[in-house]
Amino acid sequence: MFIEFNYFSLNIYIMKHLSRIFTLVVTMVFATCALNAQNTVMTKAQALGLKSNSTVQQAPVIIKQTASRTVLIEEGFDTDFLPVGWTQEILNVANTWIQTNPETGNFNTIDPNSLFSAMVPWVAADQDEWLFTPEIDAAGETPLTLNFYAGVSGPWIQFATLKCYISDDGGITWIELWDAANEIDPAADWAWNYVSIDISSYSSAPFMVAWQYVGNDGDLAGLDGVQIKAGYEYLFFDDMEGYTAGTKLAVQADPDWWTTWSDAPGGTEDGMVSTDQAYSPVNSVMISGTNDQVLKLGNKTSGEYIFSVWYYIPTGFGGYINMQHFELPGTEWAFEAYFGAATGNENGYIFAGDPAQIPFTFPHNQWIKLETWIDLDADLASFKIDDVVIAEWQWSLQAQGDPGAKQIGGVNLYAGAPGTDVAKYYFDDVAFIVIDPGVTNPIINIGTSPITAVLEEGANTTIVRNMSNSGQADLIYEVISAYTVETKTLDIEPAGFHSAKVRASEFIADPNYTPANSNPSDRAVVLHYDGDNSSAIGRSTDYEYRVSAMFPVDMIQPYIGMKISSVEVYINDPVTAAKIQIYDMGSMVTPGPGALLLEQAFTGIPNSWNTVILDTPIAITGKDIWVGWWMAAPGGTFAPGCDAGPADPNGDWISTGPGWSHLGDNPDLNFNWNIRANLTGDPIIQWLSTDPTSGVLSQDDNVDVNINLDATGLTSNVYQGKVIVRSNDPTSEMVSINVLLSVTVGINENGEKEYVVVYPNPASTLLNVGSNGEVTQVRLINTVGQVVFDNIATQIDVSDLEGGVYFIQIATKNGTTTQKIIIQ
Repeated sequence: MFIEFNYFSLNIYIMKHLSRIFTLVVTMVFATCALNAQNTVMTKAQALGLKSNSTVQQAPVIIKQTASRTVLIEEGFDTDFLPVGWTQEILNVANTWIQTNPETGNFNTIDPNSLFSAMVPWVAADQDEWLFTPEIDAAGETPLTLNFYAGVSGPWIQFATLKCYISDDGGITWIELWDAANEIDPAADWAWNYVSIDISSYSSAPFMVAWQYVGNDGDLAGLDGVQIKAGYEYLFFDDMEGYTAGTKLAVQADPDWWTTWSDAPGGTEDGMVSTDQAYSPVNSVMISGTNDQVLKLGNKTSGEYIFSVWYYIPTGFGGYINMQHFELPGTEWAFEAYFGAATGNENGYIFAGDPAQIPFTFPHNQWIKLETWIDLDADLASFKIDDVVIAEWQWSLQAQGDPGAKQIGGVNLYAGAPGTDVAKYYFDDVAFIVIDPGVTNPIINIGTSPITAVLEEGANTTIVRNMSNSGQADLIYEVISAYTVETKTLDIEPAGFHSAKVRASEFIADPNYTPANSNPSDRAVVLHYDGDNSSAIGRSTDYEYRVSAMFPVDMIQPYIGMKISSVEVYINDPVTAAKIQIYDMGSMVTPGPGALLLEQAFTGIPNSWNTVILDTPIAITGKDIWVGWWMAAPGGTFAPGCDAGPADPNGDWISTGPGWSHLGDNPDLNFNWNIRANLTGDPIIQWLSTDPTSGVLSQDDNVDVNINLDATGLTSNVYQGKVIVRSNDPTSEMVSINVLLSVTVGINENGEKEYVVVYPNPASTLLNVGSNGEVTQVRLINTVGQVVFDNIATQIDVSDLEGGVYFIQIATKNGTTTQKIIIQ
């Protein structure tokens, strides 16, 4: 046997002890296994009574798959030992590879179905113990990956190590792939360590893999979860064969993946499953007319991926495809590829990180493969047609070259084509492949239990909450102090949410515009970005837009407690319908607003500023607020007014469907919308603040968030607020901590200030009453004086009560307090 180290040509002949007769060894090994499989074995730290931290496990990312790679070998050592086809060579018969478990750190903490592992007990004697896979033939399929878990510790690795080898000549020459001594921290406790090695260069010939435990007086070593896989790892694959031909795609497909632009499966946007053409074997999907298919790819922010799809474009027709940076479509176009109806050279083009077209040539009446490679961590991408590179660019740039997000959101297969060409094409064998999953998303950790505090007038206090990031990617966060008000979100979809797609290039300014007169407001406070009206925006065909201005925390902070009582918008041409829309704060992960707070129809007056008095004024709470309007208008008109620019990043938001983008994404339309929010009322005393208010936490970092309560200027009462942490953790985009600053109602029997708190307010299910004194009675009274609850309970079920204003009376031995509450 020869061993080739580090891919050099130096071959070292390993002489094996002549006394190791293989048949005898096998007999003894099976006898040893039968004994040891019933017992656990100790690490050296356990045997010597040394202090050891709990086992650390390094596990791979678990990936949802709808198509799988070719698994050439998968072994967990849970049944027969040796497994069928496996062999071993032994130096130390009493301490060699056996089927057993460690005394602590059992592999079933990683794989709950694991029964045993392959392990080598340590001994103060020479060990040279080999474990071999059967011969494997990958038949040239790449990429080829070896994965396994190695159970080792650092402190004794210098005395005995675990190595992994590969041989493609029948076991004559062994090439070292991995050595624990080179990879494991010398101070690391015993742990299962995940190892993944690219062995694609060995795919062309049969090969074997082996593990060698070699040395003297080392530590327990283990092996489990061995996998050798060929081909790519598919996150998604769809050959359309699971669907019924003649039926729409998204209405019968998995909604986690397939939908339409306006999220309306089964409607006119949904493509038809067809047998007219197919790449494999019978079905494909036809896109024509108003079809606008969307494949959701999950907002990937790290890693390396390939998206591929096969297209068939009949002669005389054109086609189109784009990818989106965000899963919610219409936010940012990553690239746009157009396929013309003409034949010949340069009959297609792509916009990829540049406003200049990149031409390409493609054939009609045959299947072509479109492939997009994306490396998010390197911020690079390429687009290929039939393996020919058409474009390479910086992925985070938008299609026309504007800065964008370094993220993969989705794919849009739309019935589009260049100019006046008619779109019709078929697609099949859609694949989303992960080459490298990259780092895991950030994970925010912070306590969310309510904060209740009692302060005398003028006093202050600070409560500390620790926040950490247990994910691998950086956690970007904002901490927002908000105040509880009576505003309720609307449980309806906003008008325009399902409107048809309009690309940025289709927006145009009125070419024959006469600017309107200025509109000086008589309000004390006006939130706006715009200057005087200067133009208006429309398109050649009928349209529905939602347009908005977003006013962030730092802008509205001086006005917390005031209310938006009216909204002014400029309307140029007549509209068929119009509604004022006000939205709550949106997330950090996906651009756009949050929940709808108000939607109010109004009659739009053209060529005029329109002032809409709100039926329900909307309070400024401390969170971002979005103010805008929706319109429906006929083609050839220019309804929403705008200024002369330049656009503020928060003054030109527009939506034509679920997602939100910027009017300025079209470089010819660098304007702000004529939208103004008028505030009335008085600001409140801002008694809640935090430090820090924003920051970044890397993996395993933490920060103390100081939550400051200041009763200066407050009178005796109960005050409610929230600390909201908004972050880029996609599973916890907003975390809220309720804060109650309570009223003093007297001196309790211990001479302490006595307080009573009622929360939450508003309430919809349970209403809680708390006090540091003895509560003797709780009464709930409606606005006509009826007592709807009378007891001493400190938790009231209000789910069956009619919504509205109530008064709660709480009696203690030292007095009675009455507070107003809202039940929703």
